[in-house]
Amino acid sequence: MIDIGMLIAMAQPDANGNLIPNYIQEGSVVFSNPKGRAQWMTLAVCGAFYNPRKATCGEYWVDCYGYSNPQALADPFSVAVNGAVQLHAKATYSDGTVDDFTSSSSWTSSSTPVATVGASTGLVSGVSGGTVSISAEFPLLVTYTGELCSEGGPLPCPVAYLGGGSSGSVPPNITSISPSMGLIGASTTVTLSGSGFGDSQGSSTVNAGTGTTLSYSSWSDTQIGATFQVASNAPSGNHSVTVTTAVATSNSVNFYVQIPTSLSIVKGTNSLTSEATCTTGGSTGCGVTRSFTYQVNDQEVPPQPITGSGIASLQFWDAIQTTSPNALGLTGYTTTCTPSNTGPCGQYVNSSGQFGEKSLGACSTACISNGACVTGGPTNANQTWYIGSFSIVQQLSYYCSKVLVNGQ
Repeated sequence: MIDIGMLIAMAQPDANGNLIPNYIQEGSVVFSNPKGRAQWMTLAVCGAFYNPRKATCGEYWVDCYGYSNPQALADPFSVAVNGAVQLHAKATYSDGTVDDFTSSSSWTSSSTPVATVGASTGLVSGVSGGTVSISAEFPLLVTYTGELCSEGGPLPCPVAYLGGGSSGSVPPNITSISPSMGLIGASTTVTLSGSGFGDSQGSSTVNAGTGTTLSYSSWSDTQIGATFQVASNAPSGNHSVTVTTAVATSNSVNFYVQIPTSLSIVKGTNSLTSEATCTTGGSTGCGVTRSFTYQVNDQEVPPQPITGSGIASLQFWDAIQTTSPNALGLTGYTTTCTPSNTGPCGQYVNSSGQFGEKSLGACSTACISNGACVTGGPTNANQTWYIGSFSIVQQLSYYCSKVLVNGQ
């Protein structure tokens, strides 16, 4: 029993130094668990007030203090397949402050094939694409606050289990795209791998960015087969690729749109003849012939080879123009098509993005003296390769005993 009048008369402070002044005539008391107000406690209250002067007594009143507005945050949420997101169970106390009940609540998932949740942690893990509801059942709490309860009747302060729910989704997840590059103006067969795509296409789509249209060859929950048709005027470089289902849109992966930008000589294909006599314009001269295979590369840094069935539709041909100096006195060149410096003429790059330079060389009278081949040069020239609608310029240097391409 606590006699409030005696506490005031004794003028004894509590453990925190608080003292009830002797002029206090009315007030209130709050009972709470010493471990914190968010901790459950059982409390029975029986109280009265008595006026010894008038020998009268009366009822007391109890304010029900508790929690309301239970929530399982965040709502809504999204979690990737094989990813995780932390939810929090919170409720609002009667004074407006918010307390956390995450670890003391019981958590459940409406669809464990889509997402699971730690029973006492609120940590949600994505399993496969779909929608799900995560619920938190709070500890037993007083659900309504500020309600006056009379001592004269049954205790009306209601107690019940609070519950909060959070709706969310596990979007589809792309783990890889193969190949991850394709030629501008051509079609590329692509495979997307991952999860949560759905068993059939239905209303689901793949978006591969501006200028790329798609057709599908297969669709399963873990793999999509599609043909990317990249327009000739599509932006070059990375295109963001996503899968959108009725649930959500996936993470993005990059598909790199390539444009022919440079040529490189394929290792192991280079061949150079020894300098020997030859005939040019009815006169005897000397010269060499160099042959090798070119690889068509893109605009990436460092350049990446352009391969695949799409590039096999590109025709190639070249034109060579003398610049300076012209120490060998060259006036004409053999090129891909006949007559020289014209095209196209039905020559195509193969599916590896390669084509052959078969006879890069010259015969010059400046390379022979007294019937013997000598050294000399250079004659410089620009060789423009036309690869489809793209052009690539190579710098050639002709010598009596060699031919250099871009200084090599």
